[in-house]
Amino acid sequence: MKSKISVLMVCLVVFSGSALLNAAGRREPEEKTYRRGPAQETGRHRGRDAGKMREKLNLTDQQQVKMKENYRAGIKERKEISRNLSERFDALREVLSADEIDREKADNIIDEISAIQGDLLRRRVRGIYEFRETLTEQQWEKLKERGMMRMLGPERLK
Repeated sequence: MKSKISVLMVCLVVFSGSALLNAAGRREPEEKTYRRGPAQETGRHRGRDAGKMREKLNLTDQQQVKMKENYRAGIKERKEISRNLSERFDALREVLSADEIDREKADNIIDEISAIQGDLLRRRVRGIYEFRETLTEQQWEKLKERGMMRMLGPERLK
């Protein structure tokens, strides 16, 4: 019994420490500003060169418009989901910093955080589906051949 409690406490400390460190470098959602300027105009965003992709895949104007609309809609959804996630992490921080920790409340918040993170991943994957549906078979094959799949997201989503 003592060993189970010890393991649980170690896991809780590691989780709360990593959550606090992860959140420490973030700004509050209200302070977030999304840069508008030359980077967006040239198609370069977060190190990805959308201009090259458009060129190499020979995207039609209609495909470009649809991709841009999907991207913008995705940003709005991800902002809302991220805001909810940030609020839940704040609530968890508050519970963990109390003089007496309410474990049940902390567990409930952790469950909520897990659900929100799942929503965020589902939204990301839905964006990849929408991207894929916009392309022709030839464009999709060209994307895979040229190793441009990494533009769609992290390496683990290959």
